[in-house]
Amino acid sequence: MKKLQAYYRTQNDAESASISLKQLEVSNVMVDEIPEASRKELVLVPAANIGSSGTAGTGVPPVTAGNKGLLNKNDKSSFEYILEFDVSESDYEQAVAKLKETDAHIDRPENE
Repeated sequence: MKKLQAYYRTQNDAESASISLKQLEVSNVMVDEIPEASRKELVLVPAANIGSSGTAGTGVPPVTAGNKGLLNKNDKSSFEYILEFDVSESDYEQAVAKLKETDAHIDRPENE
């Protein structure tokens, strides 16, 4: 099992994404509000930038009409909910595809 975390602006968006995962082999699915102080520490990138290895691409993500790339400090504070879950190795790529469809954002690791 792999752990995934996705960030959303509203609880409804996060809950809708969790429902879309029900057809996959997932467990420990949880939607929770992010404490306001923690929001400031996030470096978020669109889930559309998740590579097949499950990590965000290196460097700055490309900017397109539907992808604004890295978020500045004012934008990321609007991400108030997190969806966390474990997914089987066999359903991982499908789970990532679901996150992309729901405009999820992920926390970019510090070393990227």
